[in-house]
Amino acid sequence: MSKKLFTVCGILKRNWASSFLEAKHRRTFWESRVLREAQIPQTAFTELSYTVEQVYNAGTANEFEERHYNGGRNFACTNASFYGAGVTKEVMFQAVQDYLQGDNDQDMDIRLSLPVIMIHDISLGSHHFMVCAFLGEALNNSPPTPTDPKIVIWQPTEKVIYTRRVGTRMTDAQWHMEYQNLKTLLEANGKGSNILNHVYAYVTFTPPWTKMADRYEVWIFKNVQVHNF
Repeated sequence: MSKKLFTVCGILKRNWASSFLEAKHRRTFWESRVLREAQIPQTAFTELSYTVEQVYNAGTANEFEERHYNGGRNFACTNASFYGAGVTKEVMFQAVQDYLQGDNDQDMDIRLSLPVIMIHDISLGSHHFMVCAFLGEALNNSPPTPTDPKIVIWQPTEKVIYTRRVGTRMTDAQWHMEYQNLKTLLEANGKGSNILNHVYAYVTFTPPWTKMADRYEVWIFKNVQVHNF
C-alpha cells in the first residue's frame, strides 16, 4: 500500500473518531443524568414555579401564554466571560454537568431540577449563549460553590415571558424556527413592541429518566423589568 494511501486512511480514521466522540459528547449531559439519578438520594423533585398571567388565543393553534417567574432562584450557569462566540453548546453542557456531578466545594452530587435553559444573546452584532440548570428549592439558600471558574451561580431577577409548549424534541434548526414563529405570533397579537429583541431562551422541562410527556419551550422576554442577563 502506498504512503499516500496510508495517509488518506489515517485521515479518514481520525475524522471518524472525531465525529464519534463529538456525537458521544452531545449525549453526555442527559444520558449521564439518567445513569446517576438512581445513585442520588430521592429528595423532592422540583420544577421552577411560575404564575400564568394570561392565555392568548386559548384552544387554537396560535395559543400562547404570558407567565411571571419570581426572582431569587439559583441556577448553575456557564460563565460568559470564559466563552467566545465560537464555543459549542456541548462544551457548555459538559461544564454544567461537571458541577452537578461534584465539581463544587461540597463535592455534592446534585439532583437535576428543571428547567435546563439555553439563553441566547444576539446584541452587539454577535451571537453568544449560556447554559443554565435550575438548582431546585432545597439548595436555594446555600448552593454549593463551583470550583471551576467557568461556572457561576446566577440568581435572575423576576421575569415575565411569552411562550408556548412544544411536545416534540427539536433540532437546532427547529428551535430557531419556533423562535421565529413565536416572535411573528407575538407581533401579530400586538406584543412586538413590548419584547426584548436581543435575548431569548430555549428551555427543556423534560427529564429523560421519566415517562413524562415531552415539553420544550422557547421563551421571549417581556420588556417590563430590569434584566440581569
